[in-house]
Amino acid sequence: MINAKYQMAQPGDEAKGIDGYIGTIPVSIKPEMYRLKQALSESIDVVIVYYAKTKGGIRIDMSQLIH
Repeated sequence: MINAKYQMAQPGDEAKGIDGYIGTIPVSIKPEMYRLKQALSESIDVVIVYYAKTKGGIRIDMSQLIH
């Protein structure tokens, strides 16, 4: 568990592919299927947090955020 403040992105940030901030780090939040698609033309230059819906809730992969 990460103990950090978060905030939603502003419209100008969203135009850059930023969905919000964890601490001061800009992040984009994408479904797990996004990672599996190799032919995407979109380029995102920030940390991507992936999620997958499960029977028990949501699984979140923040491995790009944790060093």
